[in-house]
Amino acid sequence: QQILWVKSLGITIGDHTVHHRALAKLSSAQAEAEIVDAQQTLEGLIGQPVVDFCYPIGSYDPQVEAQLQADGFQEAFAEDNGAQENWNNRFALSRHEVLGSWSVISWASAIGIAPPPAGWTPPPPPYPAPPLVGS
Repeated sequence: QQILWVKSLGITIGDHTVHHRALAKLSSAQAEAEIVDAQQTLEGLIGQPVVDFCYPIGSYDPQVEAQLQADGFQEAFAEDNGAQENWNNRFALSRHEVLGSWSVISWASAIGIAPPPAGWTPPPPPYPAPPLVGS
């Protein structure tokens, strides 16, 4: 229910494996199972292809990148913090953790972009309520 709710908000659903294991330390067959089992489960749930990936624990190597490409993924995110991307390698994109305690201004500062203008306020509610777990 929560995944479908997030999808309904227009947020991309991506693969992060079944058991959150360090892919570069697994055999090729184990890594493939972690990746594809999660991908197929998510695709069955949301009814569309899952083509985005984020490496668990930031663990990847050229073999894992090749597996993702062969499995139809379009890009993958590593744990390297940053806002600038090198699109020459779409399977080693950086990402930046967003902490729940951050304001829009502190987040903008962390990724090196201009903060909102003075007097800016976030859009008002209503925000759709998430479904209850187990309901």
